[in-house]
Amino acid sequence: MGIDWEELLGADGENLDRAYNDAIPEPDPYMYGDDKCEGSEDDISEEEATDPAILLNTPLFELTDAQKRAAFNAAYDGTPYLLAVLKGEINFWHGSDKTLKGIDDMEYPACDRLFHANSVKTAVQFIRHKGLFSRAFGEKRGFQTPQNSDLIDKQLGVYNDIFFDNVDIPHISGTNRSAYGPVMFVFKPEVIKDHKVRILKCNPWSREDRNTLTYNDLFYSGVEEIKTILNDDGRQDVNRVAFLGDFDHHTTVFDTPVLSFGGNLEAIYIEQCYDGSGKENELKNILENELRISDLHVPVIIRKDPPDTSFTGLAASAEELWYIDPDDISPEMGD
Repeated sequence: MGIDWEELLGADGENLDRAYNDAIPEPDPYMYGDDKCEGSEDDISEEEATDPAILLNTPLFELTDAQKRAAFNAAYDGTPYLLAVLKGEINFWHGSDKTLKGIDDMEYPACDRLFHANSVKTAVQFIRHKGLFSRAFGEKRGFQTPQNSDLIDKQLGVYNDIFFDNVDIPHISGTNRSAYGPVMFVFKPEVIKDHKVRILKCNPWSREDRNTLTYNDLFYSGVEEIKTILNDDGRQDVNRVAFLGDFDHHTTVFDTPVLSFGGNLEAIYIEQCYDGSGKENELKNILENELRISDLHVPVIIRKDPPDTSFTGLAASAEELWYIDPDDISPEMGD
């Protein structure tokens, strides 16, 4: 419906300024990259300006959004080394003997990739957008399943970040189940090329002291700190980075509403349904149909081993993570 200019202007047309202002659409802060994001300016006000050393060591819950961003800018020192590590160019931890085997017995790499798991509802929207989106972007549009960590993520200033696991946690842990949902997207690390990324030192959801976590507690402050990590054999080696094999050290893309697949999506894994109903087969057909419609050509693979039903710590109930809304599903195409 168009703008009712007569109502905005008033009977005599005297409200021109108000009409002009009212006719301007509300800005959408999540439609832009981090350098153009409304409400998260690089320049903070005088009263918010603080010594970077103080910002990096003050609990994140106590900082304003602008101060959290200033802390990131104080710590951020570029990604070339980090990207090279993630791509395996200067990393000796390849695990070439570790593979994932799908129900079709095809093998796929289990490391040197980035992983993102989510609910059925959210996964369908990822495919339709041909990219991942942040929790902030998804919540604003009703595209996602709420998670019990959403409030904490907002308070820590990571709600508009996009998260990746550095390993396939369900496979490596042996649970065959992700806390965030049954659909796992597998990416070449080039998906984060040219983006601002950071590495979590820990998963804040699992920390009892999360209310007091500082920026330096939560994130590696830069590549120089990352280079000092001790590896699993107790040695320090700048060419080997232990976080590639650690469950807690997630990679995040900073303040990014939407991250295009850009040809870097390699595969989608589906867990076997927790209730033994075989629902994973229905889900496989749904996702393959959505991929066809979106002109995306990647395999959808059902995990060969059943999930550990004793697994706890889900981001939402199993029923919510597996919920297939008929209204969210596109009509079938082809055979």
